[in-house]
Amino acid sequence: MLNKFFRGVLTTTSISPMFIGIAIKKYNEIGKFNDPSVYGWIALFIVMVLVPFPLIRYAKRKPELVKEVRAQSIEPADQEIAGFLVAYVLPLITDIPKNKALLLFTVLFVWIAVIITHSYHFNPILSIVYRYKFYKVDEIINENCTRKSILITKKALLNCEEIKEMNLVEISENMLLEV
Repeated sequence: MLNKFFRGVLTTTSISPMFIGIAIKKYNEIGKFNDPSVYGWIALFIVMVLVPFPLIRYAKRKPELVKEVRAQSIEPADQEIAGFLVAYVLPLITDIPKNKALLLFTVLFVWIAVIITHSYHFNPILSIVYRYKFYKVDEIINENCTRKSILITKKALLNCEEIKEMNLVEISENMLLEV
């Protein structure tokens, strides 16, 4: 397993589209793009888009972390989209970006909620930019026990047998990345 840092990065990148909403709201208030409060949020979003790349490369270069996974079932894991869409739109429909304390509270609250609820696997940045897909997998631990994990892969999976052929790294608790 890698560590909690990877999970924190995935969480931050998963909420980063909210930064574009904040930038749009700021632009509408100020009326110019070249204001630091506008391009600062856009710059933060761009950084968050680029951050996963070296972490994914790091995981791919650690063959000692590869583990064999047997799966009992598999299904797409994109049910959390509605909650994320609300978080992305929130800055556009409220006055949150005007109040710095409220803005900080909102971003931190969403970030903590995503980490605590283990919802960081729904990550539009990994989906759109890096072309990853997310699956819920019932991983067979032994004959009496399974464990639910999230599998991140670029492949469209149709059945459990395909997982046997994959090189998977456990990047965080209950999260597997195909390398």
